[in-house]
Amino acid sequence: MSLAVTLITSTYTISSVGLQLYQVDASNGGLTVTLPDATNSDGSHFYIKRQDTSVNNAVNINGQNGQKIDNNANTSLSSKKEFHVIAFQSNWWIIG
Repeated sequence: MSLAVTLITSTYTISSVGLQLYQVDASNGGLTVTLPDATNSDGSHFYIKRQDTSVNNAVNINGQNGQKIDNNANTSLSSKKEFHVIAFQSNWWIIG
């Protein structure tokens, strides 16, 4: 299975499923990344990595339709950080 890579530089809603890598660059301003509907994405894996070093521009990660990310309504991605999420049982879980 190949890994698709997408660069995100502004607010973005992920619409694909499967195995994906998203590089996030918030150097020009804060942004929000919305994960796809977990009920239609069961088993999908997303690696989300922040590549910029700006500390004043927030990167927020949201689920859709009230879906949780590790039992939280949303999460944020600090400078040069990354995480791996998987859709399971209608929610998103951070596994690394």
